[in-house]
Amino acid sequence: MTIDEAKARLISWCNRQVGYREGPNNWNQYADKLDKIDGLTWGPKQNQPWCGEFVLAAFVECFGVDAALELQCSSRPTSIPLCSAGAGNFKQAGRWFVSPQVGDVVFFLVNGAINHTGIVTSVGMGAITTVEGNSGDMVARNTYPLNSPRLAGFGRPRWDVVENVDSKPEPEQDDDAGQIPADPQPEPDPAPVMFSLTLPQLQEGDVGQTVKTVQAMLISEGFRCGPWANDGEFGPDTKSAVQRFQRSRGLTQDGIIGPETFRALLGV
Repeated sequence: MTIDEAKARLISWCNRQVGYREGPNNWNQYADKLDKIDGLTWGPKQNQPWCGEFVLAAFVECFGVDAALELQCSSRPTSIPLCSAGAGNFKQAGRWFVSPQVGDVVFFLVNGAINHTGIVTSVGMGAITTVEGNSGDMVARNTYPLNSPRLAGFGRPRWDVVENVDSKPEPEQDDDAGQIPADPQPEPDPAPVMFSLTLPQLQEGDVGQTVKTVQAMLISEGFRCGPWANDGEFGPDTKSAVQRFQRSRGLTQDGIIGPETFRALLGV
């Protein structure tokens, strides 16, 4: 497997997890599978915050247990699910960076200490996009400006390890023994159907997930929305970004995201 193939596999797996929600008391499928792999971690990991479990599961699913640990500079049993320990592994191995690359493990500061993690899925336009477990009790895709004070640094996997990984590795053990199962083969695409889509109108003063999504779209186009770029609040900085985007597309520069501006953002 080439490094580019390995990164593509990791990002594809992460993107397919977006939207998964935890159960009661932090129960999640990633810790459930990891706990069934004998001797993988220091003690059971179920029923606790699970961002680190998600990262470990991503590498185990994509590359197998042994390669996953080598990639993340860890021995077995591993303390990777503890964010500060996972960051420490990369630092000790000399693979800690302040400039990100796709496939890096990103670490976040919470109250001044490393206490959250995820995987970088894209880098560009002065921002990164990540997929993170336990982000609002779910697997979520988030966008951050590169100068965000939340970003502690980036652990770069030992990608040379994947040169010894087959493109389609056989599982080391059966599913009952704890191997995270491969995704089922996708069904053929259904016949296309016609539908209509009603787009909301957003303007200064609006808040919520739709605003946050639009902010991420603006950032991906190179239009920053202020120091708290992806906060879900349509304030003056976001309005300014909308107006700059509208100017670049020859639209009315009213700072309101109506149907025409939405279509331009969506590229349709």
